[in-house]
Amino acid sequence: MGYVIAFVQQKGSSGKTTILSHLAHSWAHHGRSVELIDLDPKQTLAHWGVKNREVDMNLKQSKQWHAATDIRESRENHDITLVDCPSNPGTLLHSVVREADLILAPCSPTDFGVWGISTVMQTCKDEGKICRVIMNSAGHHTDKDKSETEKMLETRGADVLDSHLSHRAEFATGFLADYAQPTRQTKSTAYSEIENLRMEIDALLANMG
Repeated sequence: MGYVIAFVQQKGSSGKTTILSHLAHSWAHHGRSVELIDLDPKQTLAHWGVKNREVDMNLKQSKQWHAATDIRESRENHDITLVDCPSNPGTLLHSVVREADLILAPCSPTDFGVWGISTVMQTCKDEGKICRVIMNSAGHHTDKDKSETEKMLETRGADVLDSHLSHRAEFATGFLADYAQPTRQTKSTAYSEIENLRMEIDALLANMG
């Protein structure tokens, strides 16, 4: 039986699907069986998954009325299940959070980024689930922006992962070009960032038992 990780953010363009895809490649590249479940009506992950064949991963497009069943089946058959949730909150969010072992909420260094995870954090609290924030920092944000955002998150009781992503444009370019940083031969900073993030998440999952 594997782990289920849900990626959730109310604010659009947070990097949710892009981060998910790069992490999926990293786990698959390290020999883990991975399934992607796309619950977002925009189906960005599904379109990307159909075109991308660098590593072996399963892809499932799911709907609200059988999302929980699809997630449970995937947990039984894969080491890692990554769920791409839609941005709008509601019963689907509660259903996914209830099934997940870990919820990851990407956040850019803006007030809107912090606002976008407020409902996510409350839902995780209601369901007794672990939520962690990934700081996804575009290059034009200053260190002051990032520091202030982290303080805002801390005052709201958010737990921020140590691994930050600072090369957002490079990750987005890779996503649009149908490749992922972990499968590139060049050990770039972006490659290291994804690897460090994956290892931190692995350690967090291992501590869950």
